[in-house]
Amino acid sequence: MELACTRRRFSSLLGSSTEPSRIRLLHRQMVASGLGDDTYLINLVMKMYSRCRCLDEVERVFCCMAGPNVFSWTIVLEAYVRNGHMEKARVLFDRMPARNVVSWTVMIHSYSKRGNVYEAQALFDLMPERNTVTWNALLAAYASNRHLHAAKHTYDSMPEKDLASWTTMLRAFASAGHVENAACVFSSMSQCDVVAWTAMVYTYAASGHLEAAMTTFEKMPESTLVTWNVLLVAYCRNGDLKGVKLVFDSMPERDLVSWTGLLQINCQYGNVEFVKQVFDSMPERDTVSWNIMGAAQSQRRSYTQSIQLLRTMTMEGADVSQRSVLSVLAASNDVGLLEQARHLFLLMAGDHGIAPAMEHFCSVVCLLGRAGRVEMAQELLDTMPFIPDSVAWAALFAAHRIHSSSFLGH
Repeated sequence: MELACTRRRFSSLLGSSTEPSRIRLLHRQMVASGLGDDTYLINLVMKMYSRCRCLDEVERVFCCMAGPNVFSWTIVLEAYVRNGHMEKARVLFDRMPARNVVSWTVMIHSYSKRGNVYEAQALFDLMPERNTVTWNALLAAYASNRHLHAAKHTYDSMPEKDLASWTTMLRAFASAGHVENAACVFSSMSQCDVVAWTAMVYTYAASGHLEAAMTTFEKMPESTLVTWNVLLVAYCRNGDLKGVKLVFDSMPERDLVSWTGLLQINCQYGNVEFVKQVFDSMPERDTVSWNIMGAAQSQRRSYTQSIQLLRTMTMEGADVSQRSVLSVLAASNDVGLLEQARHLFLLMAGDHGIAPAMEHFCSVVCLLGRAGRVEMAQELLDTMPFIPDSVAWAALFAAHRIHSSSFLGH
């Protein structure tokens, strides 16, 4: 009776342990209490070490076991997979004296995650028995690696399906833009969760069927922030300012994606003042939202506001990107501020750690050309680490025409 109580106590303590040193201490106490050969507890020790990614400890404990069972072998197998040691996992799998459905499924799933669908299929074919979880692992292998035909064949071959099967196939069709097939799977589902509903809303929205997306959304028994954002982003991509505003105003809660969608659509429509209001109201910002604000400022052709925004980004610790700098260069270009643009261009790598892209070179070439520095523009074009495209050459040609300069033979 006392030993049974001690066993339960160790089981509880191990199950809540997250530090390797704590697991090691409990293991030593187990041995001292006469439970060092308890297979269940030893398996639990290995399982907790595996969760801590202490692979050496898992191997050490396993090697000392007197009689490991199929669960012991499977725990080590999962530890190898979790730590990315697929070769070791396969060697161990082949050595296992007995395997259960979990062992097979672990290997199939691990091959799936690494894109090796053929090995996943080969193992599946060798299985003496399968359950729905195993079928779902193979289905997910094909679906996640965009083998749609094979995924559909696996789906149709399944002796029985569950919510995971339907949702996996639905999302595979959704990702491929197969609206009718996705709708067929959705209508055949005997039960739907919010993931399935959201996938169907996304399918309609991504293919431009906004009315169907909204109808499906309104039928949802419950919606999440993700579903609301799927709808909002769909209206944004279709340039529907009214739809974006309607969804945004109706949202029970919002996150960065929601605010960025509202910001983006208004920037596209040139509503610079409203963009500024939204930007100032945002509870949090990322590089994308800062860049949208920068693009809006450049529409006003205000170098002062654009460079001030860049300085504010730096002071607030936001990541300055190539697009951030390009917005300022564009504002400089519009008002002909050559020296300021050249200064920013030269400081990109030093101050912000950003390598100038083709667009940055083209912007400065255009500025040099407009200022009559045609030879400097030509030199920059000849020495930049890119092959000049049509935009770059057009800027230089325009400069030659404006300033009647002799062309240099390019």
